[in-house]
Amino acid sequence: MKYLVFMNQIVRIINTVLAVTLSISLQAQNVFTEHVSESSFSETYFTYPNFLGNEEHKSFVFNYQINDILQTELRGFYDTYLLENRFRSVIILKLYLSKKMYVLGGGSIEVSTFKSQKNIFHSPRVAIIGGLGYDVNRNFNLELMSDIGINKTTMGAFGEPFIPTPRLYRVKGKIKF
Repeated sequence: MKYLVFMNQIVRIINTVLAVTLSISLQAQNVFTEHVSESSFSETYFTYPNFLGNEEHKSFVFNYQINDILQTELRGFYDTYLLENRFRSVIILKLYLSKKMYVLGGGSIEVSTFKSQKNIFHSPRVAIIGGLGYDVNRNFNLELMSDIGINKTTMGAFGEPFIPTPRLYRVKGKIKF
């Protein structure tokens, strides 16, 4: 029993360190598909390599340019972690203040399942998102975002189920190559 308590504490420490480390990260992805048509609609798919513990990370972005200063995006993220599987769906509205800088706002919902107990779920995390973004060039952008949870859930950040995270602050860079 003491061994399980000790291992649980170790997992909590590792997950906390990973959550802090990964919350401010530069994300480099392999772009499998990017399609831009004359209708101002684009779709992009990403995947990350398998990590320790056979983790898998995938995402997609559907972007629709409404006019010269307004865009909407649907983003989806599928992540498998050591203890959980997660899917997060985000809808964002971007308002460009200049050719490269924009404010963004929207909402997200995230659901997870425990790997060891398939029928046990956290209550989903529902959040309001706000932030700023900057398109450095066509293949690189930066975003500062705040996710503020609007419901009560025990779901932690980055697959960590032990420390609830009602607010997440992110510095995100995306490189397309």
